[in-house]
Amino acid sequence: MILEIETLIENNQLDEALILLQKKDNTLSANQKNKLIGTIMMKKQEYGQALNYFYKILETDPNNKEAKSKIDVIRGILNISNSFYYENTYLDDSLYE
Repeated sequence: MILEIETLIENNQLDEALILLQKKDNTLSANQKNKLIGTIMMKKQEYGQALNYFYKILETDPNNKEAKSKIDVIRGILNISNSFYYENTYLDDSLYE
């Protein structure tokens, strides 16, 4: 089942992967589920939700390198987005004289 979900994620069939994950299945650990859902949210650019799932992994496994790495990637994306939002390179006072 996990392979099927990972294949759906790789093929950007994110809604289908979420549906499959939400079905009652006890073979996945909480961390596996959190990782998969976090990855889906990351691909959907729902970064806040993705961060929540990766932080849940760190609560039970503080040394999880994959979760830490994905958190760093998301933080980088958000920092870039914020800098573009606040920095207006087209603002030139001489245009308004």
